[in-house]
Amino acid sequence: MLRANNPLADIGLKGDVRSPTEDSTMTANNMEGAVPLPYSFVRKAMTMPNKIMTLLLGGILAVGVLYQTTASFATSPHYYQCLSKLPKWTRQNSVDLFSQEMIAGSKGLTDKTKGGQHGHDYQFMYHRYMSPLAQRTCEEDRNNKIRIMEIGLGCDPSGGMIDGKPGGSAFAWRYMFPSPAFDLDLHIMEFDADCAIKWAEENPGIAHIHTGDASDAASLNRVVEESGGDLFDIIVDDGSHMNSHQIIVMDTLINHVAPGGTMFIEDIHSSCRGWKANTGAVSQGLWVGGTEGCMVTATGEPTIYAHVVDWQKKLILRMDPAPGVKHIDICYEAVALQK
Repeated sequence: MLRANNPLADIGLKGDVRSPTEDSTMTANNMEGAVPLPYSFVRKAMTMPNKIMTLLLGGILAVGVLYQTTASFATSPHYYQCLSKLPKWTRQNSVDLFSQEMIAGSKGLTDKTKGGQHGHDYQFMYHRYMSPLAQRTCEEDRNNKIRIMEIGLGCDPSGGMIDGKPGGSAFAWRYMFPSPAFDLDLHIMEFDADCAIKWAEENPGIAHIHTGDASDAASLNRVVEESGGDLFDIIVDDGSHMNSHQIIVMDTLINHVAPGGTMFIEDIHSSCRGWKANTGAVSQGLWVGGTEGCMVTATGEPTIYAHVVDWQKKLILRMDPAPGVKHIDICYEAVALQK
């Protein structure tokens, strides 16, 4: 059984930690693995009212139980057996392997990594957050279900498509979270309805396809409800890249991220540059709206980067920018918001 050398020091209590003897220490009914209490602490505790002493000792015992229970996840035979059945990218600290697997899984139709024909460097971000999330499914009190929602099937011939074909990310996620290691519940939302329906008919069993407008919070919430309404472990915004759309997605869908889950918003360099928005074959002549200063759009509205910085300021002040959000990570051309 694991034992903490000095758990009292870890939780801020000081005292003389001596070798356990009948005279100098107390233990919890001499249980195996119980942590000895320092003499100086016991001597002070004996002068306290009984109720206070009972609460203190009970709290210390609870810390010890929590410590041992948490550590047991990483040492149980079930945990290691489960890990051995997961894809290699989840177990190896290799961004290159993650990139290779994403390219292979997408059939070469992804721009999320530079190993592809086109490419960003999102493999660093995704490997960092997805590997622990995948390993977490091996904990004994969890199942192997992973829920993913991505905005954007890649239906824009001038932006999202690779080699004239959509769906690269959907193929990649299905490949990287294979059955039976994972029970992947994958949902894709696309603005171009004709493209989305056609792709779903030609590729059954890859993902649940939804159509809708990411600039409309009601449409986003409708898709969540259509998906079953449960929280998502992963949400990815790879849609139009318009700053106003990205902000709406961030504000709306962050409420549908599960504890321990992460929202990824790609292409936030849309704050600093301008290019034609990805709206599928239903071209609306829209632009993402970035400017050189990165903080305001061409029409004077806050950019997605300005919005992210505002949330980070709230974290600095120990305020929750949204319920449960405790970490915001700026990455290459993207942001990760973790609960």
